[in-house]
Amino acid sequence: MCVVAALVLVGATAGGGARQAAQTLSLDEARQYMVELINRDRATKDLVPVTLDGPATLAAQRHAEEMASERYMSHYNLAGKSPNQRYTEAGGTGYSRENIYLATTRYAGESGSEGASAAPLAQSPRFTRQELEEIESSYFNEVPPNDGHRKNILSPEHTHVGIGLARSAAPGGRALGNAQEFVDRYVEVEPIPSAMGVDGEIRVAGRVLGGVKFRSISVARGPLPEPLTKEKATAIHSYSVPHPDITYWPPPYRSARQVRVSADGAFSVTIPVGSHGAGVYYIGVWVDDSSRDILGSLRTVVVR
Repeated sequence: MCVVAALVLVGATAGGGARQAAQTLSLDEARQYMVELINRDRATKDLVPVTLDGPATLAAQRHAEEMASERYMSHYNLAGKSPNQRYTEAGGTGYSRENIYLATTRYAGESGSEGASAAPLAQSPRFTRQELEEIESSYFNEVPPNDGHRKNILSPEHTHVGIGLARSAAPGGRALGNAQEFVDRYVEVEPIPSAMGVDGEIRVAGRVLGGVKFRSISVARGPLPEPLTKEKATAIHSYSVPHPDITYWPPPYRSARQVRVSADGAFSVTIPVGSHGAGVYYIGVWVDDSSRDILGSLRTVVVR
């Protein structure tokens, strides 16, 4: 599973230090330009381009706004939810992996405790190309062993990406937040419940997209989210998906419950969820592209 490291950038300016305002981009334009920058970087390794994804962008925007307003940076939001849970709650059905960025600037001659209270968000933010290029460069120019963002950009499995960008300003300074939610989407899946009781059952069904074969369905469990202070959230520098507790296979493999798979790639199985008690359960659909196993869908179910 992917573990993506966090990056903090803190700046200072003299006399307000306003960035060049010429040729600023709207939020939608900035998102499209950042996708161009990502695909430029992916092209250096002859990787297929990614396209903008709606649910991933919604998840990314919510997180970028919270980071910019609250002046903290973490893969977990202040409700304690992981990137995969936030992506699922935004309607995502693929497998997401996140990059995050926060730049804060203290106004010269002004004091104030950064992050002490929420700052108002810009309602119609504008962004310069230079700002977006600096964000992408900060990710892509990382060097081993601290190159989690770069590796994420260059993952060959990615098919889509969500882009979140937000600004805030307060008496002590301003902040610029960004989240990139890369998505691996290799299956179309039927809806599953977002929450359920212990020892319930759900039907996991869908169809693989072209070029891959169905492999298996996995179930993993993590703890229920708990609210975090900004200090505790910031101290968490990475995240990962829990290791599967059980995997369900199609014939001829032995499995507690066998997955039905048709010749056209449709699959279905009804499985128990919650057997290990309350928690966040991660329902994964694995596929095979003849050279590797790919997690083509990962959704969360809250069990209480």
